[in-house]
Amino acid sequence: MHRRPTRPEWCLYIALALAPLTAAPAAATGIGDILAVKQASSPPRILFKSAPHWEAVPGTRVYWVRADERPAYDLFRLGSLFYLFDQGHWYRSSRQDRGYVVIDDRYVPMAISGVPSHHWRSYPKGWLNPKNPHYSGRHDNGRDASKSKGGRKH
Repeated sequence: MHRRPTRPEWCLYIALALAPLTAAPAAATGIGDILAVKQASSPPRILFKSAPHWEAVPGTRVYWVRADERPAYDLFRLGSLFYLFDQGHWYRSSRQDRGYVVIDDRYVPMAISGVPSHHWRSYPKGWLNPKNPHYSGRHDNGRDASKSKGGRKH
């Protein structure tokens, strides 16, 4: 026979379940693909005067906000998820305007690394290294240099 948990036990279970949700981004939980990221600040405030116009990045499955509406950080959409890159840190959310959590760049989809640099405000420096899995050879304003520089084809 199973006994029912007491009220204090339920409170403890709820507190333990909610604890990862209240942790600051710099102390990410390590659950799933959200890893500890040192010194990650909170994501920037997501403010648009009106609903942004998303445009497909040619040659990819990635969307970005139209150039004249671009925020002061990098914001991309792939499928139903939004990826934000700001001050060297990656964030992800299922909503474009809130709910961003810090993620390790190993969990940024490879499709985003195929976005040419002229679609970025700040291209991730680590992605310029051919040894980085996200290196695509496409950081040179869209010319596909992966054939001559040893980068991975996506």
